[in-house]
Amino acid sequence: MFSKISEKIFGPKKEEKEEFKIPKLPKVECGEGEKKRLNQVLHQSDGNYALVLISELNLASVDFKDDKLYLAYFRIERCRLWILHKAEPKGTKAWEETVVNTQTYKTIMKWRDLCDAYLKTIESDENWNLYSKDDKISSWWREEEDAETCSFRVSGIVKSNILKVIPLLLETDLYPQWFPLMKKARELLSPSRYHKIIKTEMSMPYPLLVRECIIDGRGWDVMEHNRVLVSSRSIFHHPDIEIGPCPKDRVRVDIKLGGFSLVPIDEKQTYVTVMMNLNPHIPMLPTSIMNFFLRKVVNQIHYAMEKHSQMKTGSPYPKRMREKATRNS
Repeated sequence: MFSKISEKIFGPKKEEKEEFKIPKLPKVECGEGEKKRLNQVLHQSDGNYALVLISELNLASVDFKDDKLYLAYFRIERCRLWILHKAEPKGTKAWEETVVNTQTYKTIMKWRDLCDAYLKTIESDENWNLYSKDDKISSWWREEEDAETCSFRVSGIVKSNILKVIPLLLETDLYPQWFPLMKKARELLSPSRYHKIIKTEMSMPYPLLVRECIIDGRGWDVMEHNRVLVSSRSIFHHPDIEIGPCPKDRVRVDIKLGGFSLVPIDEKQTYVTVMMNLNPHIPMLPTSIMNFFLRKVVNQIHYAMEKHSQMKTGSPYPKRMREKATRNS
């Protein structure tokens, strides 16, 4: 009875939109086809496991250098599963000697662990406290065991093709145009196409000093599983660049784990998640500062990304994209 009266007053109840769920990466398996391929390569190598594994590790290294982390990891993991399936001592020995002890393997696994930790954090709501939610975005914060650190996460739809969102993350010096409170951003080093060492400066409310951060940011092409990942963390030394002490007029922030996840929904929409676990070096972080950061930074990122990814007349991004395409052709 009440529902009928309510319907007359307010109209039919609107069905809630089903929230987009980020698809999880598939479990790595070494199927029959892959086993057959590796067995054929083993036969062609006269039963030399080391030659097979070195060849596969070299291919994984090429994938990794092309910023395809999970393609590299899946290739190595399928080899491991194949060796387990073969259950031959000489195969196990070759795995230990030609793969596990190499720098290539250790580097790939290090970055895989970092990205897995990031994915686990953004795919689970465990221990996260909902800060706000509307038709476009949802944002959360989380208390950490380390009282000096804080974490935030924001997810939602950006109404742009993923290929128009990606340039926002690649053009370092243009970050201040769209990232809230960003004063400056400068690329210090670019070891690969999607790997950048960046120095950023962010304005803070009075009386706090400017926050500076030296970020090791890596973009990972995981489009074979329908996504792009960006992992980021602070660094305080690097073999190829000098990172001096922080100037006295600012404070250096420590990002322990962070990044972006971009998942294309269709040709006009991208599901974007941003997550950061950082130490802002603010003693006894006041609730007012946390609320300010959530309102003025976290909850504005998606709106800014959507606006600037439209690339309207006067936008610097199309020209940059054309120049890069020309250089790479």
